[in-house]
Amino acid sequence: MRNKLYTIPSCPHCPGARAYLVAKGVDFIEFDVSTDVEALRLMLSMTGRTQVPTIVAGYRAVVGFNPESWDELLAESAEVQRCDPMAFPPNLGPDPYDGVD
Repeated sequence: MRNKLYTIPSCPHCPGARAYLVAKGVDFIEFDVSTDVEALRLMLSMTGRTQVPTIVAGYRAVVGFNPESWDELLAESAEVQRCDPMAFPPNLGPDPYDGVD
């Protein structure tokens, strides 16, 4: 389950949020909701808000950049991924869909 970062080019906080995730070594995919209507729809379905940056990790989302909240969410997401009942069994080899959402 890949972490998702929703941004727009004119957001003053988005570059800092992106840099924060990169510096922490977080695996994420970024969506520009100003041009990607499907990504905007998904973000709205998770949060009900249009504010960016928004991070979705695991089964929760945090709207707005707050390092403490993001750290908490990412830790929770890592735990969910460790215990994911839908994870591909390791004895079958690598998951061909790993990283594809």
